[in-house]
Formats: sequence, C-alpha cells, structure tokens
Amino acid sequence: MESLETPEASAVVVVDAASVLLFLPWSLVTVVAFVSVVVDDCANMPAAVKSDTKMSLFMPFKRARNWPDLAVFIIVFCCAAQCAELHVAAAANLSNVLPVIATAFEAKSGVKVVPSYGATAQLEQQIENGAPYDVFLSADTEHAAQLIKVGYALADSRFVYARGQLVVWAPQQPAIHSLRDLAAPGVRHIALATPALAPYGSAAVDALKSAGLWEQVQPKVVYAPSIAVSKQYADTGNVEAAFTAYALTVNLNGHQFKVDEKLHKPIEQAAVIVKDSREMNIARRFMKFLAGPEAHAIFTRFGYLQP
Repeated sequence: MESLETPEASAVVVVDAASVLLFLPWSLVTVVAFVSVVVDDCANMPAAVKSDTKMSLFMPFKRARNWPDLAVFIIVFCCAAQCAELHVAAAANLSNVLPVIATAFEAKSGVKVVPSYGATAQLEQQIENGAPYDVFLSADTEHAAQLIKVGYALADSRFVYARGQLVVWAPQQPAIHSLRDLAAPGVRHIALATPALAPYGSAAVDALKSAGLWEQVQPKVVYAPSIAVSKQYADTGNVEAAFTAYALTVNLNGHQFKVDEKLHKPIEQAAVIVKDSREMNIARRFMKFLAGPEAHAIFTRFGYLQP
C-alpha cells in the first residue's frame, strides 16, 4: 500500500550519530548512578515504609538527593536531541538568502544549519586545509569541481543550485545608469571583489572588458576581499559604485542596475558535500532540500535565476 505520510508529518528531531556517540556514555553513567542511588535508598528504607507499597515505590523519588541525577539525565538527552548541526561553507553572496533557507530546512528536519561566509576561493582553501565543513556552497562551478578533483568533495553530490546576477550598486549616485557612466570623471572609485577570490569579481572584470571600458575604469578600481565588502564600500560612501550580487541589494532602497549577463560568463553556483563530513546523511538531506521547489522559490525571492 502506498504511504500517505508527508515530509512535514515525518519531520522529527534528528539525533545525529556523532551526538549519540558523544552523549551515550555519559547518559549510561547517569542512568547507572541514578538507579544505584534509588536502590541504595530502597535498601536503607525503614521497615514501616517498606510494608507500605505506595510509600516504598515513591519514597526514593522524594529524596532531594535523587533529583540532581535525574535532572542531569534529562539534560543530557535533550542536548543530544538538539545537537544535530550542519556546517556550511557559503559564498558571501548567500549571506541574506541562506538564513531563510536554513530556517525552512530546520523546520522540516530539526537540524540547525551553521553557515560560515567568505570568498569562494578562501573557503575552498579552508576545506583543503581540513576545516570541518559538511557542505560547500560555491559562487561558481570551478571551485566546487576543483575540490572534487583533489579528493575533498564527493563527485556524485555536485549540482548547480542557482544562477547569480551581477549588479552595480551606487546607492548615493543616481546619475550612474550604465557601465559607461563608470568612466565619467565624477566617478573616482569603483569597488569590486578580488577576481582571484570571488567569481562575481571576475564577472565584473569580464563585463568591463567586454564593454570596452576596462582600460578607462581600471585605475579607479578598489579591490575588496568579497562582494559583501565591496557593497559595504559603496554603502559607506568610500566608493561611488560597487559591483556586487543582486541577492545582497534586491530588497534595499538605493540606486542600482543589473549588468547584462551577455557581457560575462553566467554565474552558475554549485554545491558539493565535503568528503570528510561527519554528518553525511544530514548533508545529503540538505542537498535534496536545496534542489527542491521550496528552496528554489526562496532563491527566486532573493534575485537568483534558476539554473
């Protein structure tokens, strides 16, 4: 017979294997200690109490010295039930959308997603150096593929989860309407993420070169360690304009325009599971959720295109 159980109905609090292995010995010790105290109380119980079935049954639990043991026992199991976490290395452009996706995933699975944001190339290097991530959400496909090539990620887990959009963010410069306006004398500084670290930065350089503006604009460029920092430079007025991800500005009031995708390679963003993940089953569940319709709808709300 076909099961009528829905994913929502079957969602339970996950007790991951690592948590069980961590807390089980302490739980067993606590149980043994608690039972030994109860047995000791029963052995030393007055004869008058032993003869009364109800009193002999509940007297050990009335002793104040038993309750700390029981409290520890309960806390240990509650901690084990709540300690399932998935550590995700996420490209900086995901800093607004990933918390929303993480909340939706946690509601279904009981698993807390713990993100670490940064430039894609730096996150890749951290994984190669042994950083304890479970999933890598790249801002391109190349860095995910490189991790697979060198044996740090699972080939069968790789997929493109979204396509990013590049924008020029000029919140205090309404006169900037196009890439050509960036070459105007009044625009003295332009921020973009270091191309070697961030795919969006590389896309910005490609777009300027394709538009025939790189030679004019290059002297004005201020390099940032990530696209999130590039945006901050424009927010604070340190630069007149900044290349960044549409996902970081889609819900903001401020002047901006999208860069024609034809001027640069599509920003296809890939996800992979880290080979040494200690939460392999949970990681695969997260990847399945990331590829599903609920996550796709969230990505669309934040300005991403479907792959």
